[in-house]
Amino acid sequence: MNGGVIAAIVITIIFTIILAAVALYFVLSRNKKFQNKEYKNEKVGKKLPFPPQLFLNAFGGIKNIKKIENSLTKITVFIKDNKLINHSGIQELKPSGIMEGTDKISLVLGKNSVLIADAMNEIIKKHSGS
Repeated sequence: MNGGVIAAIVITIIFTIILAAVALYFVLSRNKKFQNKEYKNEKVGKKLPFPPQLFLNAFGGIKNIKKIENSLTKITVFIKDNKLINHSGIQELKPSGIMEGTDKISLVLGKNSVLIADAMNEIIKKHSGS
């Protein structure tokens, strides 16, 4: 083997090691963003944008929520008693839009809507099962 081939192999190995280290750094730093256990959705392992209790309190507590449905960007919360709704609490969730009916309230929460709905349904399911 001549010196040029060996140098090319060594450079390729060094470049591969550097590339792997950079990729590992980005994977590990991304995982650190989602380590906040207090707000963590256990089912999908991602962080919620607000405490679950804030969401529940905004809709009059866990017992006032019948069910939660979602689309990609919107959550619809079906409620038992409209008088128990905390409108300022709903504003704290920072929705892009709010549509209110007699027995439901829809919030536009963007790309986290599915995550939030899944987490809240998980909490409601655990509560009703106990």
